[in-house]
Amino acid sequence: MFSSLTPSEHYRLTGTLRDEDIDALLLAVEEGTDVETAVVKIEEGMSGLYSEDFLCDLMNDMRKLQTNLRGANREAMTALIAKAEDLQQQLFNQGDYGRSELRDALKALGA
Repeated sequence: MFSSLTPSEHYRLTGTLRDEDIDALLLAVEEGTDVETAVVKIEEGMSGLYSEDFLCDLMNDMRKLQTNLRGANREAMTALIAKAEDLQQQLFNQGDYGRSELRDALKALGA
């Protein structure tokens, strides 16, 4: 789905690295790439992942707006809020998986 993205772009968008990108990173380390530089890059990448509450302000604003709506408009807003909550959870889960994979990469690097 995101095959045209660079590894950095893919990571920023999904919070995960593709298996081949992790393999390339580990291979680069085995071939003598500066481990310290790799560790710094991995840690920087981890810091950019979404926190669980990254959409909380938006969600609160949507809920406030919802209380002022009636009928079909309220139902439509309720459906939008549910979709946004699902998206928030999916992005957090992907980021959490990415953090886990990057921690494993750090362990493999001996960091």
